[in-house]
Formats: sequence, C-alpha cells, structure tokens
Amino acid sequence: KNDFYKKHIFTIYIAISLLICTVFPIKAGASNFGIIEYQKIIEEVNTKYNRQFHITDLITFKNTICNKLSPLEFENMLVQDAIAIQETPLEDNIELIIPISKSRARNEVIKYSKTITKGNWNSMVSARIETTFFSTGTPKFIRYIDAGYEWNPNSTKYTFRAMTTELESFSSSSCKIKYTGNWVVPATGLADLTYTTYHITYKVA
Repeated sequence: KNDFYKKHIFTIYIAISLLICTVFPIKAGASNFGIIEYQKIIEEVNTKYNRQFHITDLITFKNTICNKLSPLEFENMLVQDAIAIQETPLEDNIELIIPISKSRARNEVIKYSKTITKGNWNSMVSARIETTFFSTGTPKFIRYIDAGYEWNPNSTKYTFRAMTTELESFSSSSCKIKYTGNWVVPATGLADLTYTTYHITYKVA
C-alpha cells in the first residue's frame, strides 16, 4: 500500500516538474557567460587588429552586453567595429564655411557644429563663437567662447569624446580648434581608447 502511494506521489512530482519546465523554461545563451569571457575576446581582437578596445563602464557593459549577446555574437560585433576603423588618413584641417545671414542680431554667440569621421564612424564637434552679422557683407568673429562635442548617453553608436580642446588661432574671419579624444559607445560602456586629433577651422564666407 505504501509503495502504491509512493508511486503516485512520484508520478505527480514528475508531472509538476515537466509543467514548470514548460511554463518557465530555463534561460540559456548569453546570460550563462561571465565578464571574463568577454574580456578575453576583447584582448584577442585588440591583438589581431592592433586596436585598443576596453570596457570603460563595467556596470553598463554587464547590463547591456553580457546579458544580451553571447560571446560569439559579441566577438562578431567587435570584429566588425575593428574593421570599420581600419586606419584611414585623417584630414589634417577640416573647414566649416559659415554663410552670410541677414536674420541675425548684430552680436550673437553662435554654436557652430561640424561632422568628423574615423573609418565609417561619424560624430559631431562644436564651437561657440561670438559673431557679428551685418545686414549686408561678410560676418565677423568677435570672440571665441569654448568648444565641445555632441553627446547622447543612450547612443548605441560610436561617438567622439573630446578629452581636450585647444584654440590654435583666431581672427575676425577664422577660428581654428584642435580636438583630441577617443571614440566610445555611451550606451554599452565600450570604448576604443586610441587617441585621435582633429583640427577644425571655422571660417566666415
């Protein structure tokens, strides 16, 4: 009689276990891997492609990569990133021509923005310059204020992060600024720590 009850209880236990596994399947894949496996991939890609990829925000990386991509998927993504920035000659002096405008006030602080690239990545840098706009004729620069870069903390694309900005020359018709920094993916905590310098000249038309 006890054996009869034991068999029934065991049968019920098996049925419940199968039901739980069906309703709540065990997660597999990326969530089963630790940070060390991703770091190993980064080191291998850096060595193979002569890059400097690093995790700059461990918590963000764990939340957005470790639990979302398997090591193989991450490796494929990182290899594509490495190929996307194969060394290409950088323009030593990029110019932004500022057109004549008749709708401005006489003196106004204007934020001018310019696109920069590295391989097939692109981002924006900017400069604030006090400018005089005439109703006719060419605008004139009055005073350099500061320089910066466009930043979106939720961006999943590589974005240039300027570590230093330096005014190299200034006149009433030209403002040359040097931007030095690196490229990062704000939303994932992954960065290419290779320093890159861009020389941007803002010129009035």
